[in-house]
Amino acid sequence: MNCILHLLNKDEYDKYIELKQYNKNEIIFSEGLVCNYIGVVLEGQLLISTITLNDKEEVINIINKNCVFGNNLIFSSSPIFLGNIISQTNSRIAFISKNNLKLIFKDNKEFLYKYMELLSDQILIEKQRNKLLVHKNIRDRLLYYFNNEQKKKGQIRIKSIAELARILSLPRPSVSREIYKMVDDNIIEYNNKNIIIK
Repeated sequence: MNCILHLLNKDEYDKYIELKQYNKNEIIFSEGLVCNYIGVVLEGQLLISTITLNDKEEVINIINKNCVFGNNLIFSSSPIFLGNIISQTNSRIAFISKNNLKLIFKDNKEFLYKYMELLSDQILIEKQRNKLLVHKNIRDRLLYYFNNEQKKKGQIRIKSIAELARILSLPRPSVSREIYKMVDDNIIEYNNKNIIIK
């Protein structure tokens, strides 16, 4: 995905962008704070997570390089962060305040249209995630996720079972057991972080 910031000219970039660096595991925004900025990840990876009532960490989203966050909240009637935004790695982020965003929209229609496209894409991703979570059975949820990844990327590659479990909002041991059962049942192949559906 191209970074939305490439649509800004140099004057706009210098005038409206605030750059910040974060260390690994540093909290960028805490749950419950008001969202007054959108952020664009220039380097690194972020994690949005929340703590449930039984003190379990649940991953809401993973934000990769060139991705935008806060854009679905900043103009909301309730612009409150629903989770902690944590820098999973050392990261560098470009921030645009709400007021500056309005000024950019006024003068740069291409940026405005791209911003609207990003919002629409995020709504679609949320709908897909809700559909994923409807699958209560672990195997069904895994197969739904694998099929979606294969359609989108042409292949299924996972960083780790722990990362996969966080994405699927499932316990890691349960995901690990089910993957090896699916291998035994000849439903998938799992080799060197690659999944192949048979």
